[in-house]
Amino acid sequence: MTKSAPEEVEFLANLAGLVTVLTIAAPAGEQDLAVRSGADWPKGKRMLVCDQTRCEDHRLARDGRSTRLSLATPLGAAFPAGAVVYVSNTVRYYLRPEAAGLSQVMRQVDGGAGALIGSVSRFRLTYLGAEGQPTADPRRVSRIAVELAVGRDPQPITSLVGLSARRTV
Repeated sequence: MTKSAPEEVEFLANLAGLVTVLTIAAPAGEQDLAVRSGADWPKGKRMLVCDQTRCEDHRLARDGRSTRLSLATPLGAAFPAGAVVYVSNTVRYYLRPEAAGLSQVMRQVDGGAGALIGSVSRFRLTYLGAEGQPTADPRRVSRIAVELAVGRDPQPITSLVGLSARRTV
């Protein structure tokens, strides 16, 4: 999670599930990675190369090929064969005002945004730790309580959303 505010949350996720591994060790300075499968990896996507102790953040220089991924910048450190490579999308949910005093809940992925819910009169996010208590520390958040009301005088509904796998980069 990179942002956690009452009307906005931003986090990193691998939405398309694109994951592969290095088939050959990659030395520091390398930009062309030998991977198990690089097909369907789109140019410009943010990606992470990770071993047991660290991750590096990169962008794809071109569309992935069957056994190759090309980085826009060279690796800063060496990575062994078997290191994991995956796409990392930036996902943001936020409230945007609209006409007549209502708002829209928006979803933004890697910069492109679209409306999810219109005519929103209430949208509030509460971040909860493992014990169910509110927390302001994004590292301790295990669930998010989403309070939502649509229309002029509605009863709000609240739903808990649990967070799954995390990796610190």
